Amino acid sequence: MKDLLRNAMMGDSSSQHKLARKFHYGEGVERDYAHALKWYRLAAAQGNAKSQNNIGLMFNQGQGVEQDDREAIRWFRLAASNGSTMSHRMLGIAYANGDGVTKNTSEALKWLEAAAIQNDAIAQLNLGLIYFQGSQDSKPDLALSHAWFLKAADSGDASAQFYVGHIYRNGLGVARDDSVAYKWFQLSSNQGFDFAQYHLGVMLVAGQGVEKDVGEALKCLRSSESKGMPLLNAKLVLCIKRASELSRAIRSRQSGI
Repeated sequence: MKDLLRNAMMGDSSSQHKLARKFHYGEGVERDYAHALKWYRLAAAQGNAKSQNNIGLMFNQGQGVEQDDREAIRWFRLAASNGSTMSHRMLGIAYANGDGVTKNTSEALKWLEAAAIQNDAIAQLNLGLIYFQGSQDSKPDLALSHAWFLKAADSGDASAQFYVGHIYRNGLGVARDDSVAYKWFQLSSNQGFDFAQYHLGVMLVAGQGVEKDVGEALKCLRSSESKGMPLLNAKLVLCIKRASELSRAIRSRQSGI
């Protein structure tokens, strides 16, 4: 820490950024947004794109400053001009939602694609969502949606893994394949994604794409319910419990236990 502080005070922009991050996120020091902003600004003045981006994030989220979407956009533009992939993504999301700028799907796609081709999984996910849902300017494009979801899913994004599963589960632009859907739901569920856990439970109850297992289904559904999923009700739990008890009783008679 002493060496980092000394280098930052000597004007090294990389050290200034690293020190700012420590104060920003409380990494080894007490979180202090004022100190974070001070060091970010010093690094940003030297053209440090990461610091420029993170100042944008602080204005975007109102961390140590008054929340200001327009000021966030100004910093994201500056950081993007200096090569920040995350700022490309943040500008894309801003244009998609109309945060600090006029909502513009074409601009959103432009900025998100600039980040996505740099393997930014969140940008890839957002592209998938835009193409999946369509907009006032364009109809849904399931082929492009699937392609971008798959890229993000392959990078380990749990939301994208869920959407790939959803596409195969419902045959949206692809041949329906419950086994493939189950695989993607399981990958997403392993990361705690509640919608995926719910759909795994439903598929396990019905034996769709996987061998029927009501005990495991109940675990998945209970897990999704604990995270606030409103889809599970008491009657469904009771039915699954009874099915599970019946299944155990049958197995006991067959095995002689």
